[in-house]
Amino acid sequence: MSTSPKTYINLDLERAFGPATLAPMQETKLGVLQHRARELAYLIHDYCAPGRERSLALTELESALHWCHVALARQPESASLENGT
Repeated sequence: MSTSPKTYINLDLERAFGPATLAPMQETKLGVLQHRARELAYLIHDYCAPGRERSLALTELESALHWCHVALARQPESASLENGT
């Protein structure tokens, strides 16, 4: 079994593990999502008692924002124009 690196390019792997750059419209969308997530994070922090549940809620919100960022980075700029967003 060889452990040498592969010499071909897998586009799915490149997209998943390569550097992500956002187009200006995607940056704007991410900014809106971050703003709204921050607002919700403060509500969770203020309304929920300290403890495991609040911590999990904030962690899951952080995870959701992360996946939004990934979705925007992987979405071709033309796709957002097709969706009218």
